Formats: sequence, C-alpha cells, structure tokens
Amino acid sequence: MLAGKRTQLIFGWAIQRQQHGEQPYWMGAVLAAMLGQIGLAGGGISYAHHYSSIGVSSSGAAMPSSFPSNLDEGQTVKYTNKDYQGYSEVIPVTRTTDSLLHSGKTIDYNGRKITYAPYKMAIFSGCNQWSRQSDLNKMKRSFQKLEIVVSINYSWTASPILFYRLARRLNVTILMPTVLTATEAF
Repeated sequence: MLAGKRTQLIFGWAIQRQQHGEQPYWMGAVLAAMLGQIGLAGGGISYAHHYSSIGVSSSGAAMPSSFPSNLDEGQTVKYTNKDYQGYSEVIPVTRTTDSLLHSGKTIDYNGRKITYAPYKMAIFSGCNQWSRQSDLNKMKRSFQKLEIVVSINYSWTASPILFYRLARRLNVTILMPTVLTATEAF
C-alpha cells in the first residue's frame, strides 16, 4: 500500500517522556528511507506539517510566521538594534533552563559562542514549556528564578496548570478568544 504510490509519512510532536519514547520517530525515518521517497515531491517524511503552515505552498509574500516564508532578498527587518548588552540575541529552546540557572555563562552553539542573558520575565503563548524539558526538577528550579511568568492561552490548558503546580510561578494568565468564541467574549 505505501510503496505502490507516492507516500509522505507525517508525524506530530509527541515524543513520550519514557524509555525509548523517541523510537516512533526513528522508525518513521527508517520506513521513509525503505520506501525510497525521501526528497521526492509529495514523498518522504515530515515531523512538522502542523506547525506554521509548513505543508502549505508558499506565495513568496512576506508574512508573520515562525519560519521564513520565502522573503524577498531585498527586504530588511524593521528593528535592527543589535545592542543586547553583550548577551546573545537567540538562546536555543533546549537551553532554556540552563540560561535561567546560569545567566552570563558563555557556551558553544552552532559553531559560535553565545552568552545567556539575565531573564526576569517569561511570556508563553499557546505552548507548554514543560514538555520541552526532560528534567522537570531542573526546570522547576530555573523557573523559580523568574520574577514574572505570563501564560497566554485560548483555554485553561496544561501550560498554566503546570506552571502553577510545578513551580508556583504563574503570575498572569491571559485567556484569549478563538475565532469561534471571539464574538461571545467581546
């Protein structure tokens, strides 16, 4: 069935926090390689089709998203200030807890040096930061260093509940309407 036609395997982000929890993703890559369709249009494997319209054809127009949307070469960013007072402008999401626990520390990342900034506030919108860290005790210690934590969600999801229960560090929850409930909320 899969080998007879062009097939693309699509996986969501739900790695299990248990022994061998990443194996479905590795097996997906193995199956895609066995089918021989990696790199072919409409074939292969995707781990992120659900995120930021990755599976949608791009028009070339600039639009807000988490990934570049085929921006024109001549375009420039609106804010070009590069004064981060000696700290790095980008910290990898996998280093969130380290950056909170060790502000000012310099590490090697992607062939360059980055320096953790001293964060005092975190704003999370529609995501559960706790699912990105395997050592929840370390994450709890790191989030207790923040002065303010804000969660913006369209419903009372796991994100604000976990911030409160695990770290006792949720200061503000902003409930945002969806397109389905916006007329009811306002």
